[in-house]
Amino acid sequence: MTFQLLPCRCTTFGNRFLADEAATPTHPEAYRDCEQCRGAGSVAYPCHRCKRRGRRRAQLVLSVANLDTGVVASHSVMPGGLDPEPSPTGWVVKLENRVRELAASVGATVTDEALTLWLPPQWRPDAPAVHRYELEAQAIAGLDNMPWRLFLGRSAAAPPVDPADRLVRLCALADVLLLDLVIEVRRHGQGWKVRYEVPGSPVPMFRIGHPDLPEALAGTDVADALAGLAERGRGVAARLVQPDQPRPPVVPAVEVDQLERRILADCVDPVDGVELPGAQAIWRDGRWWHTSLRDGEPVEDLVEQPTGQVMRRVRVPLRRGFTPPDPSWLGAEIGWRPCPDCVPGSRLRSCDCRLGGRTADGGCPHCRGAGLRPSALACLSCDDTHRL
Repeated sequence: MTFQLLPCRCTTFGNRFLADEAATPTHPEAYRDCEQCRGAGSVAYPCHRCKRRGRRRAQLVLSVANLDTGVVASHSVMPGGLDPEPSPTGWVVKLENRVRELAASVGATVTDEALTLWLPPQWRPDAPAVHRYELEAQAIAGLDNMPWRLFLGRSAAAPPVDPADRLVRLCALADVLLLDLVIEVRRHGQGWKVRYEVPGSPVPMFRIGHPDLPEALAGTDVADALAGLAERGRGVAARLVQPDQPRPPVVPAVEVDQLERRILADCVDPVDGVELPGAQAIWRDGRWWHTSLRDGEPVEDLVEQPTGQVMRRVRVPLRRGFTPPDPSWLGAEIGWRPCPDCVPGSRLRSCDCRLGGRTADGGCPHCRGAGLRPSALACLSCDDTHRL
């Protein structure tokens, strides 16, 4: 029927207006005043498996394109044309073998991750063909979220990335762009991250990174390091920039393994030996600055839910144990005033009836003359910095 009837989000918090994120009810219960299910406890969602077509196709197309020659080869994975192999946990079809064959036919080298098709546990090579094909169709249909997989390759494999060379290049570009290059490790399996930051940016939250520093450098190019720069620097005060005379970038005189060991050493408190949440090395003004990361003061957030409930969330931000001095090229802070088109701590943004400097329309169906309306978008005037 092209939709799924699933439990409403309000059942996660139970029949209460103010819910604590850490307190999940033992017996899920619908919120009686829910704005989505009206207290029924279930909501109809468009089916994402079939993309509202009402049927799923047991077909997968693999394509390999040579970016140097433009030659493309494809293979359609369909029931009956598989070569399953036994494994300790069942029968599996290694589709990476098909990708390699396609890559060889177009003269390309593909370095994408392997693609594996697991067959249902009922599949047996001696079963009747009709039964085998039905089970194979079920397995292929499970990959229909991306029914066409395109792999891009080159005639010659790209040379491996040297982490030391990548580190030198990232540091040199940080000097040119007047940014900080931050190398950070988090404990408890969260791994390593390499990124650019605006001086003065707070410590961000991230879920998982690379297992070690060499792999983090090899997997982070300039575009990756710049990704999210605007969001990370959104709360930093705007300041004048006073660069000195042009000078060649300073090459960091440190080995990658030495830098890794130093950062890991900063993850332990030198006074009592307690393990800390993480540590950072910051390339600023032509030298490395090292600091540990420590737990800050807990912050309570009240987040409005689409159900009409309010969720209470307590998070513990991280802070730097040592704040490096401001770079030499950073000037005075630029004056600012509060943004009149948004309300901090809420989703209220300037209503469309005020576009072009007009006064609020008393008959506006969205704001009823208030001039502000709830919106999930960032403020168009200040980009949610709340400063002009």
